[in-house]
Amino acid sequence: DPLACMKQDFIGPRLPDAVIEALLSEDLGKNRLAVNSVSIKDISEKPVVVIIIKGMGLSASSTREALDLPKEITMGFSPYSTALDGWVKMAKDTGHDVVLNIPMETSNYHTDNPGPYSLLTQASDDDNATRIKMLIDLMKDCNAIYSENNEVFTRSMNSIKPALEF
Repeated sequence: DPLACMKQDFIGPRLPDAVIEALLSEDLGKNRLAVNSVSIKDISEKPVVVIIIKGMGLSASSTREALDLPKEITMGFSPYSTALDGWVKMAKDTGHDVVLNIPMETSNYHTDNPGPYSLLTQASDDDNATRIKMLIDLMKDCNAIYSENNEVFTRSMNSIKPALEF
């Protein structure tokens, strides 16, 4: 089973089934997210550990300090950074991979609102597609995207697949 390594808890939670199904979809390669991606079908059975410092770009002093870390550490940028392009350039110039946080509806959305760019289960497919296009366009040099662990948007194929097929 090529997905066996993704259906186990190693360090963090496993990928939701809806995300795995969407990533394995033959249609996924038609959108911009797949341009620089590695096919899940090609991942070895050994787990890969990636260390991501998230929330980059929100605090200038913390971001500068994190950029001094070894280049093997991936920098996870917030779409709410006011100087995103400059921080991403600095991270790339120092050899770091960069990933963009895609805010998504959380399990306790009314008290933990991830902001105005969030992908929402109750939003229309068009609204979520518009949001994800806008988010991806914010950071043209990103290596990948990520979300927070308490999000619920990716638990439903009805929510995630249209957003990934923009």
